[in-house]
Amino acid sequence: MAILFAIYYVSFFILKLAEIKLPPAILGLVLFAWGLSVGIIKEDWVKITVDFMLKNMPVLFVPFIVGIVLYKSVLTENLLAICLVVLFSTTLTIVGTGLFVEYGVKLVRLHRMRGHHDD
Repeated sequence: MAILFAIYYVSFFILKLAEIKLPPAILGLVLFAWGLSVGIIKEDWVKITVDFMLKNMPVLFVPFIVGIVLYKSVLTENLLAICLVVLFSTTLTIVGTGLFVEYGVKLVRLHRMRGHHDD
């Protein structure tokens, strides 16, 4: 758990110093994934905590659900706008991710064709 908290606070301070308006959890997730992929963070170090959090994830969403119930009137008044934003942002995310992956695959293929692979 200490590793996860440390990553969160490191990402918080990075964003604060860089004056970037982004939730620290998002940068923390990127740092965590990077740390795992390069071997700085060992899977064994975080496995128990991550498994516990994944098993109890529904409990973590209770405040979100309660918030939705509290603002039911606001949500129903703006339902069309909310649905359009969700539809647009989801479509944009899917298309953006697809283009990013396609570009990455092309780069990897180009890199291999030039004979620079690390096998």
